[in-house]
Amino acid sequence: MLTTVEEKTFAGLTTLEILALDNNVLTSFHRLALAGTHQLSRLYLNDNKLKTLENNTLQYIESIAYIIDLSHNQWECTCNLQWLAKWVKGNEERMINLEKTTCLDPKTLPVMLESKCDPSNGANSVDEHSIWINVLGIVLGIVSV
Repeated sequence: MLTTVEEKTFAGLTTLEILALDNNVLTSFHRLALAGTHQLSRLYLNDNKLKTLENNTLQYIESIAYIIDLSHNQWECTCNLQWLAKWVKGNEERMINLEKTTCLDPKTLPVMLESKCDPSNGANSVDEHSIWINVLGIVLGIVSV
C-alpha cells in the first residue's frame, strides 16, 4: 500500500496513459509527481486518505489528464483548499464520482458556507468573504445537502 507519492515519482514514464493509485492509503501527493508524463489521460486518486493537495497540483495535471477521480478521500474543507474548489468547479466534466467527492466531516460544510476566508493566509477572517466557499458547498456538498 502506498502512503506518499514524491516529486517526480513517475518521471521518465513518457508513455504512461492511465495511473490508478486508487484504494491505497495515500496521505500526500506531490504536485510534481507526474512531471514528464505527457500522455497521461486518466488519474485515479480515489479511495485514499488524502486530506489536502498542494496548491496548483491539479493545474499541472489538467494539462495532461482528462479524467480524474478524487472521490472517497478525507478532504478537510478549510480555507486552504480554496484553489481546489475553484479547480473542481471549472473542471466538472473531467471529474468522475463528483457526487462522492465530499468533506471528511459533513458538519464542516454548513460552517464553511457561513465562514469567511482571508486568502492571504488561508485562515478565517471576519472582514472578507470568498465566493469559493459557495462553489465548494455546491460541488462538494451534493450528497451532504
